[in-house]
Amino acid sequence: MTPARRLASALARRDGASDLMRIAGDAILRAKPKMIALSGPAGFLGSRVLDAVLDAHEHRRANGLEAGEVLLMSASPGNLMSRLTKQYGHERLRGVR
Repeated sequence: MTPARRLASALARRDGASDLMRIAGDAILRAKPKMIALSGPAGFLGSRVLDAVLDAHEHRRANGLEAGEVLLMSASPGNLMSRLTKQYGHERLRGVR
């Protein structure tokens, strides 16, 4: 991924995160942490769901709360985690298994 595309992706995630937190931030903080299972976040919908869950986890961590976990199911978990680590970074994937 080129640096310009990476910056555009980060800005889009940040803007999306602010929309999510503006709408549901208080409810996210009041909810108990959960384990969420996803079957490989491929495609547009899966990646959007994973982005939203990671945004919610970051919001909870920023407010001193336990974030919960995401369990990703995949036929090739090594390749999936490698791709996601390049896309999101280690820090953002702390609660992903």
